[in-house]
Amino acid sequence: MEDFELFRRLGLALAIGLLFGLERGWHARGEPEGERVAGLRTFGLTGLLGGVCGWLGMLVGPVFPGLAFGAMAALVAVTYWAQIEENEDQGLTTEVALLLTFALGAAALLGDMAAAAAVAVVATALLSLKRVLHGWVARIRQFELAALVQLAVISVVILPLLPNRGYGPGATLNPHELWLAVVIVAGLSFLGYAAIRVAGAGLGAVITGLFGGLASSTSTTLALSRLVRSDARLGPVMAIGVVLAGSVTFLRVLVVGTIFARDLLAPLLVPLVEEGWLAGAETTMILKRYLEPLKSKKIDTLLLGCTHYPLLKPLINRILPGVKVIDSARETALSVRDALVMSGLNAPAGPAGKKEFYVTDTPDSFNKTGKMFLKKQMVKASKVEL
Repeated sequence: MEDFELFRRLGLALAIGLLFGLERGWHARGEPEGERVAGLRTFGLTGLLGGVCGWLGMLVGPVFPGLAFGAMAALVAVTYWAQIEENEDQGLTTEVALLLTFALGAAALLGDMAAAAAVAVVATALLSLKRVLHGWVARIRQFELAALVQLAVISVVILPLLPNRGYGPGATLNPHELWLAVVIVAGLSFLGYAAIRVAGAGLGAVITGLFGGLASSTSTTLALSRLVRSDARLGPVMAIGVVLAGSVTFLRVLVVGTIFARDLLAPLLVPLVEEGWLAGAETTMILKRYLEPLKSKKIDTLLLGCTHYPLLKPLINRILPGVKVIDSARETALSVRDALVMSGLNAPAGPAGKKEFYVTDTPDSFNKTGKMFLKKQMVKASKVEL
């Protein structure tokens, strides 16, 4: 190991110790000098000691850091025993943090520096959240703890044991997927309940709807409905969560389609165009992803083969600058016009003909989409029965 790399890793080991020491020192700031188990200096030296032992382990053998950790643990145990002789109510948090500081100091020398630093930050966060975590524990009811344990059993113990393959006619029954649906519904129910307990009914429903909709809008709706069944007063607030879950589903489809099935992105553009989202963030994201292979191949011409795509031409021009974009419908119309002129079948000059539009469905959607295509030439369609 080069000198610079060695000093860099020793510096990280020292920084990890100082981080732990800062939190523990602040926590014990009210105790008289000399009565603290360990403070900023002790933790800083412990982290550095772990780094030095890791360095020596690289020189004399991998057994040395283990022996050094054992000696450190013995020293901490003796200190702890001496303290509980004077004070029976003595926690182990600082002692465990001291051992973790030594271990992370050694890991900074022997392993991944980023992982060692990340563990140190997470551990320090847990130490600093003592009052918050204890407050949560104090608020937990017995049946809530039982529900959490049951959720852990069905998701962590049972789910991995179930075979992930199909059974029955057409192999349609997959035990793993069926149980996964149970886990999702149960997890969302617990999430909804916990969010309501922590953030209140209104905000809890919003949180559950947003994050639950990313997993399954149907499962989220079922979970929130079960909460309403137990307390009918939650009905109006849970309805907000159901609406949000359904709204997030569309965003989820866009993200999943972008990642796993790019070929499905093009059909998604049609409903976006019909809703008038011609330059929205969703439309831009889909087009960029869909046109990425064409852009990498440096094409010079793009032929639009769908009736809706011409409305996206300005956005396509921004994504593919310098590429000639051809509207197939317009070019076809121009070619038909030229053919009619050459054959003498074109309409004589004079006032424009009358336009009428008829649909068998509700005309509102047609009128909205037609106005985007025909601009001022659009005449409202009328509904007819066939």
